[in-house]
Amino acid sequence: MNAKVREMIKDAIESDGVEEIFKLGDEQDSEIDIFNEDYIDRINKIKLPNTKIQILQKLLAKAIDEIKKVNKMQGIDFTKKMQAIVERYNERNEQDVFNAEEFEIIAEELTNLIMNVKMEFSAGEDMGISFEEKAFYDILKTLAHNAISFRYAFIF
Repeated sequence: MNAKVREMIKDAIESDGVEEIFKLGDEQDSEIDIFNEDYIDRINKIKLPNTKIQILQKLLAKAIDEIKKVNKMQGIDFTKKMQAIVERYNERNEQDVFNAEEFEIIAEELTNLIMNVKMEFSAGEDMGISFEEKAFYDILKTLAHNAISFRYAFIF
């Protein structure tokens, strides 16, 4: 058990730190802060719904990749949430293809998830700990939950 915890800690803290600046496209492009409210507002003003959703999805994937460098537990959680939204988008029925309201709901959910990722970068501050320490805390919390679930399943 101790070896597994050491390995999970090592995997969780393999980063040099967290940056909120992501590069879009080639290295030559300018840096953009995807968590900037003005930038998100500009994306949400895009008239083409498919384009807006694709951009939000790519930005969210980059943000999740950054979280995974330090906090794999939260990265996995955010990935599952993003995949659920994208699956709903991809599996919409024929009536929803032309329904702008459905596109807006999905775009709003992706935007909210981006904001949740932003909040996760500073979630440890509420507890008085750093982002890296919060990653360790999340590992311990997951291990405790798994142990309790295992014991509960074993009893019944």
